[in-house]
Amino acid sequence: KEDKKDQELKEFEENIGFKIDTMVCIKIMYEEESYGVLQIVNKKDGSNFNEEDIDKIKIIATLLATKCKINNENYLSKHKPLVTLKNVRKVYVTGSVKNTALNDINLDIYQGEFLVILGKSGCGKSTLLNLIGGMDSLTDGQFIFDGVDYSIASEKKLTAYRRKDVGFIFQTYNLMPELNLIDNIKFIAAICKKPLNINDLLELVGLTQYRKQYPSQLSGGQQQRVSIARALVKNPRLILA
Repeated sequence: KEDKKDQELKEFEENIGFKIDTMVCIKIMYEEESYGVLQIVNKKDGSNFNEEDIDKIKIIATLLATKCKINNENYLSKHKPLVTLKNVRKVYVTGSVKNTALNDINLDIYQGEFLVILGKSGCGKSTLLNLIGGMDSLTDGQFIFDGVDYSIASEKKLTAYRRKDVGFIFQTYNLMPELNLIDNIKFIAAICKKPLNINDLLELVGLTQYRKQYPSQLSGGQQQRVSIARALVKNPRLILA
């Protein structure tokens, strides 16, 4: 009898949640999507949970899952992606050799989202960032930013996009060696419509006392922080790092 009871509890735990005599925990699932768990501890009258109680809790969990599904769909319908890639391909051609860097990539990035792209060396991460940043063109597919299609855009249109909407934090810093720290940032601020306050940014990255230093006089970490401040000063919609 105990073995049978243990088996029933095991099946319950695997399929639905888990049960202790004074507590029931049931998954909130809609089809294959999980929205969390419904946990109810201790009945008001102090008795243990029985099968009838569990059936009622299952119904509540199902209603919650349906509500979560509806809320999620409503949210996504109101909050359209800032960046959309559809079936994107990028092929580099060198003579008779074709190298496919990206093949059938689909991606949505939402406003306020912090997204990390991981992959081994040579898998196409930098190519993907260059496409999203408007620094390279697609071979096939569609690239949309804030409702505007940049799939087949002119260089003038891409330049305006890079200038207005995108902040770049390059791995190799790309600072201008003949300009000091403050002028490296001012140079970018000068081409923006609504740049952020440079002094505030210098304080943010901890470089206020180095404002007159040149890149060659800064450590690698300090140069990277200048690069971050330079990307932020544009007040961009999207930051690529």
